[in-house]
Amino acid sequence: MPERLGRYSILKVDVNGVGGSGADWQEIPQRRDFSMEETSNLVDVTHAGTGGQAKKLPSDNDWTASCDVVYWPGDPVIKYLLDQLRQQKSSNPKQTWLQVDDSSVGGLKEEAPCWLENVSDERPRGDVMTRSFSFSGNAAWITSP
Repeated sequence: MPERLGRYSILKVDVNGVGGSGADWQEIPQRRDFSMEETSNLVDVTHAGTGGQAKKLPSDNDWTASCDVVYWPGDPVIKYLLDQLRQQKSSNPKQTWLQVDDSSVGGLKEEAPCWLENVSDERPRGDVMTRSFSFSGNAAWITSP
């Protein structure tokens, strides 16, 4: 049923931080929501050789992704993501590798390096705490091995 495909899409992070065949993909746990947006901007490449005629070309794709999870402080994948955010602020930042796995419904399993941009919490009184993670990248998504 197409209206329920979102529940089969699995979002994973490489806890080895290398992507590709050396990756150790771990599912981001207790995911409630996942959204992704890809954009391409037009870049003005007008120059003297075009005789003043305006010319534009599409740039590389930029993308953003975000997910909400039910927060459990002891989960090792959540701890890894929080450590990644702190590590990115160091003098030698490393990107996080993200994988979207739609293979269980005949789709692709793709991965890309990205930056973990934001982590936010929602702590409603008398309800479960949720944590949101926001990622961004401009590398192409490649098929995972």
